[in-house]
Amino acid sequence: MVTTMKRIFSTEFVMTICLAVSITGEVCLAQETQTISGREPSISSNMLLSVPRLVRVEGIALDRAGKKKAGPVELEFAMMPSKESAASLWREHQTAQADASGKFSVLLGVTSDEGLPISLFTESGERWLAVSVDGVAQPRKLLDSTPYAIRSFDSERLSGHPASDFMLAKDCCAASAQLTGNADSTEHPVAGWSKNPESSSFGLMGSVTGRNSTAGVFRTTGGGDLLVGTNEKGNIFRVDATGRGYFNNAVQIGGADFAEMVPVSRTTSEYEAGDVLVIDPKSERHLTVSRKPYSRLIAGVYATKPGILARDSGTPVIGDEVPLAMIGIVPCKASAENGPIRVGDELVTAATTGHVMRAGKNAPRGTVLGKALQPLASGKNKISILLYLH
Repeated sequence: MVTTMKRIFSTEFVMTICLAVSITGEVCLAQETQTISGREPSISSNMLLSVPRLVRVEGIALDRAGKKKAGPVELEFAMMPSKESAASLWREHQTAQADASGKFSVLLGVTSDEGLPISLFTESGERWLAVSVDGVAQPRKLLDSTPYAIRSFDSERLSGHPASDFMLAKDCCAASAQLTGNADSTEHPVAGWSKNPESSSFGLMGSVTGRNSTAGVFRTTGGGDLLVGTNEKGNIFRVDATGRGYFNNAVQIGGADFAEMVPVSRTTSEYEAGDVLVIDPKSERHLTVSRKPYSRLIAGVYATKPGILARDSGTPVIGDEVPLAMIGIVPCKASAENGPIRVGDELVTAATTGHVMRAGKNAPRGTVLGKALQPLASGKNKISILLYLH
């Protein structure tokens, strides 16, 4: 066994903790780090992974009278985050055989195939060793920096990955810090993944800080799809080469209305969100703010935060444009000049510029803008309305 352990630790640090153990007394620890010298073997990263992470603990068992105790000794070890903590980070039970002089030796972590968890010495914070001898707890001892030498086992790896998992900068990056890849077959030129189910990392991420920079660009020139999203069941969405999107489920958006960019008469500085807009009969394809009650030229409402914002790509910009909400839920300027507005009342343009009011009975056809979703007892204010023209 001694020969085997020396072979395993030929390139590692072994921590030896010497302690005198008494059933009723305290545990006295002295730490000593030993480097086992010898020829440098050739050990691959995969071989290093199989090396157990073990810490040797040696001591002398004493009975209640302070005399050396021979025979079996029940030992309980625990790694604690503080001197007073009740919760342990790691725990292990062993039975040691003390010789005639009371000496015993154990390896912490030997009961596990992987040895001590590497996180015990890679995460920040203190580490206290708690020892119980034949059921009697001993004073905890603070570990100094020596045990953390066990971390050198992972020094040739980055986040658990060997160097072969990464590309060298000289092989993939130009002076402008670009990451590029080429594939002449079915291989993926650039790929990224995160296989830890407990992590919140990204498989592939782009980040820029320049004002005119772009974090990610997807381009297709051969007619193939621009973007495809998949899960364990298959494709869930795709964007084809023309920019058309196909989704297996609903599209969740931030706003609650559909709007389209439309040109308005005069400058946009004379308009604001919530204004009621009507068709301008004096200007082709232009809108203007409403100024008359029961207008049949009603078009919609100046959108505050449209969920979908469209624009006719085939029409050139012919002037100042604003987002016109035409359907959905939208904040709208309202006036109680035709009586208090109640939830569910039909709304029409008011005499007050850019406002709606309660329609009342027998509103003329083509003048109703929508229905109120909030009441307005008096005065003027913005309220939410369900926008639909009829």
